[in-house]
Amino acid sequence: MIRVLYDHKIWEQQKYGGISRYFYEIIKRNTENHWIKADVCAGFHKNDYGLEVLSNKNLMVLGKKLSELSKIGTVWRAVNVVNKSLFTGWYMLHKNLYDIYHPTYYHIEKRRFKARQVVTVYDMIHELYPQYFSKNDLTSIAKKHTVENADIIIAISKSTKQDLVNILGVDKKKICVIYLANSLAYDAAGSEAIIKKPYILYVGWRRGYKNFVNFIKAYASNSKICSDFLVVVFGGEKINPEERNVFKELGISEKIDQIFGDDAILINLYKNASCFVYPSLYEGFGLPPLEAMHHGCPVIASNVSSIPEVVGEAGLLFNPGEVAEISYTLEKVLYDEELKKTLINAGYRQEKKFSWEQCARETFEIYSQLSI
Repeated sequence: MIRVLYDHKIWEQQKYGGISRYFYEIIKRNTENHWIKADVCAGFHKNDYGLEVLSNKNLMVLGKKLSELSKIGTVWRAVNVVNKSLFTGWYMLHKNLYDIYHPTYYHIEKRRFKARQVVTVYDMIHELYPQYFSKNDLTSIAKKHTVENADIIIAISKSTKQDLVNILGVDKKKICVIYLANSLAYDAAGSEAIIKKPYILYVGWRRGYKNFVNFIKAYASNSKICSDFLVVVFGGEKINPEERNVFKELGISEKIDQIFGDDAILINLYKNASCFVYPSLYEGFGLPPLEAMHHGCPVIASNVSSIPEVVGEAGLLFNPGEVAEISYTLEKVLYDEELKKTLINAGYRQEKKFSWEQCARETFEIYSQLSI
């Protein structure tokens, strides 16, 4: 059986999140299927997916959840130092055991690992949109270093693969595309709508390349849509004073509602929304459109990067830089019931093309190739 080592990085960074969900899903399935034996050096972490409580003889999780410290940034920086030392110590004592090392996030590591290295690259946002990140952000440097040390690179979309080739000059033969999948593929109890009025749903972070501002401008520019529909924002950062000023200037302060909550609440919002909008300037994959499709919510989205790859024919696409085009696409979907039905049915079919079972199996095949 192939022996795989995973490090602490993403577990200490994310309580919830796409990357930690990805590793949870592939580790869970590959160990339960007896394809790999996995050691996860999670260290002191804040992740809430519960990897450590899985009952699985092929999985060992080394770590402890410290959820009560999840909002104290300075503490987590200290925890990172401790976790790095613990991981290094564990690896030095057990390095002969492992066939594969699959880091959970990018790192600057001088030591060359004895095990073959697989790295997953999620996007090239930091390289394409550096203006949206701090000058002290070392993600691009760490990513380049990790990619250079990898034996095989997993890209989560064809778009991300091409970006790796264009930006970092990576050999195409070194990159394999393995798609992610929807983790909200179940029905939550209770179907009564949380929001009683008709609404457009936006999910997640709103800053920079997420292009929330252009969506809001498009919404505000159409008096008919404003009159008939609210905008519901789920999650992301709490709406800040600067955003509230924008809403006030656009005359839509009373039309924006933000909700926080668990997966059951998000599912309820998807199921009852008039449509879901995804206006990003760039995504390495983009899970929310698949979540919306599974729960019968019509999708309208940007026509850039990996988004058309994920959405396929199951959504109406727009140029995210054109406010008028966003507004036109919104109106087209919101007031055409037949088009809505067509998109919903196409969405059901499209979402089924992606599965965590397939993702896990293809990842195992990569491990197997390197272990020969």
